[in-house]
Amino acid sequence: MVISDQALKKILTGQSNPQFNFLALKILLTRLKMNIKKDPQLSGYHTYKQEIVDLLAKNQNLPSVQRDVQTIMGVN
Repeated sequence: MVISDQALKKILTGQSNPQFNFLALKILLTRLKMNIKKDPQLSGYHTYKQEIVDLLAKNQNLPSVQRDVQTIMGVN
């Protein structure tokens, strides 16, 4: 699964706040955003991205996940 670094960084830093459907993704993003407030340089970004990609990949057959992936891809 390929997710743009630029789009993901915008979501994690709050520059973009799309509405997601998959509850587990919402919870994960909330936790990661709290971590980023403590680490604004995003030193853990690759770990954060991997957690998101793993979650989405494991649940890729769910319609809500498919919509959320399209939402992430649409963030510029």
